[in-house]
Amino acid sequence: MRKKFENIPPETIMYGSLITDVCERLFNLPEGILREPNRTHDLVSLRAACYFLLHTTNNLKITNISSFFNRDHASVIHGLNNHHRLYLDNHRKYRKRFKEIETSYQIKLSEKDDIDDDSLIKQVLRIDKTIEELNKTKNFLMKQCVTQKVY
Repeated sequence: MRKKFENIPPETIMYGSLITDVCERLFNLPEGILREPNRTHDLVSLRAACYFLLHTTNNLKITNISSFFNRDHASVIHGLNNHHRLYLDNHRKYRKRFKEIETSYQIKLSEKDDIDDDSLIKQVLRIDKTIEELNKTKNFLMKQCVTQKVY
């Protein structure tokens, strides 16, 4: 049962539709399945990748991402944490899938933006934000290791 796009900013709908389309085409999924209440591991990990890209690349708010995917905001936060955990733990299958999604999504975004000078500046800013987010995650995990005395 799909929820209509009520009270969701147009930017969220645009980028959310773009990323779900990329995933559905890459992995031969039925249209709209990422927005449906399905908890299979593969779909959950794909959603986590989508959440991360929407949050870091497009600077979308967690509440808007959760509305687009018909999830609670805590589910999106959990998905972002899962993304960091899977990516940083070198989960090979996840990393490979994420890189495919990220590359395809960046291509779609560049096609959409027609690659003008302004969009190149935006891409640099997005990369800086991604690096900042990864550093925050690294620092968080390092603190957990120290408090749990895991080496």
